[in-house]
Amino acid sequence: MVGDFFNMNLRVQKALINDINFRFFGVDLKKLYYSSGTLISNKLIELFGEKNTYSLVCGLGGNAADGLAVAIELAKRKIPVNVYIVGRVSYSPSTIFKDLFSELEELKPFYKNLHIKQECYAEDIQQTDITIECLVGTGLDGLKLNKRFHDCISRISHFKSKLIAIDIPAPSYNPDLVISLNYPKIDTAITVEIPETKDASYLCGPGEVKFLFNSKQKTHKTKNGKILYISSTERKDEFDGIFNAAKNYSCDLSIYNFNTSLKSLKGFDFVDDMDIERYYLESDAIIIGSIDENSLINKNLVKHLVNLDKGKKIVTMWHTVELLNSFKDMEMLRDGILILNRSTIDSALKDYGVSERSLSQVTQTNIFFGGFQNTLYSKDGDSKLNINPKLTKEDSAKILANICAVLLTKNDAWLTLRSSVFLFEVASKLALENKNSVEENLRDAINLCKEF
Repeated sequence: MVGDFFNMNLRVQKALINDINFRFFGVDLKKLYYSSGTLISNKLIELFGEKNTYSLVCGLGGNAADGLAVAIELAKRKIPVNVYIVGRVSYSPSTIFKDLFSELEELKPFYKNLHIKQECYAEDIQQTDITIECLVGTGLDGLKLNKRFHDCISRISHFKSKLIAIDIPAPSYNPDLVISLNYPKIDTAITVEIPETKDASYLCGPGEVKFLFNSKQKTHKTKNGKILYISSTERKDEFDGIFNAAKNYSCDLSIYNFNTSLKSLKGFDFVDDMDIERYYLESDAIIIGSIDENSLINKNLVKHLVNLDKGKKIVTMWHTVELLNSFKDMEMLRDGILILNRSTIDSALKDYGVSERSLSQVTQTNIFFGGFQNTLYSKDGDSKLNINPKLTKEDSAKILANICAVLLTKNDAWLTLRSSVFLFEVASKLALENKNSVEENLRDAINLCKEF
């Protein structure tokens, strides 16, 4: 039951992220609702025919707007339709919902089998052949319905008619069928795909960022997470990047560097050899920076640390392929984030006989493949696209890795990777304006996205 609840929450999160990103990328939401109305109506008629009477039980939000769009389509096909709105239309926060309701009202004089009633209570809802629930959808805040909605669900769940939910069912009942938009919101749902959302649904946007953990600048030590940065770099500026990223997400940063000459630098918390295991185990996220690939000591220490706790969340870059002996060894990075350059990895993929997508699933790692068109793959086979040729450059990829590392302290790896790719773009634009580094603009980039 806990697993089902967790999976449903992830699906709801995905739907809410998509809604935000659709607005950001300029998807015509009204056109989207018309499409959903047509596609859901087609599916209903395919399953239950045109001779049945359909009742739609609607709330006042986006899910209800889908219901009104369905009612408009069914009415135009001269199919008997009853629309019950649980609430007053003027109280709806959705302009599109109000527009669709007005359009439905205008149809009433022309279609005698169309009946509309608002401000409904449970006792107002009458049983028909097919009852369609579209009360709350993914916009429900929490899992508890208000009493009016709960009473309506209690009533319709005792009807002997077929009970259908649009997109995702409200809590407290089990419909006979769920028709979800674009992807299933529960395991048993059937899906209709809306063409207008296809391209935008592949892109990362501010929607992902809105679901990130809200770090606080002034809080108890380690409240926002701890990062361990492992490197053999001889360049101080490599530390500056992760330091600024950690500062802007209010994380605690510790550094273990194989190059002892840099450990005298001021302003950084360097870890000694005697303490490295403890710091590794206590850290929320690990980032592996530049490592001397020719040093057996470096490589063996990294492997030793990873094996101390294979559940650690790790961010690393394409040098890992050289650092580790085979893709099988990359399983040590499961549940982490791996940032690869497509031009340097293609031949290796061919040698091992795996595709980009299957590599993420075989190694159970979330992978970013940089190229002219960047592709992101989750360990579960989900994918996203991003057009930013800058991310093929090593310096930019390091910045992306730094952003990933700080976000990973408190967030899921797949959400972290998607958010980081979009935040890189936003922070890069801010950096051009104020001449600070990308990492120094991370907090402002997050705030801009959360305010969208």
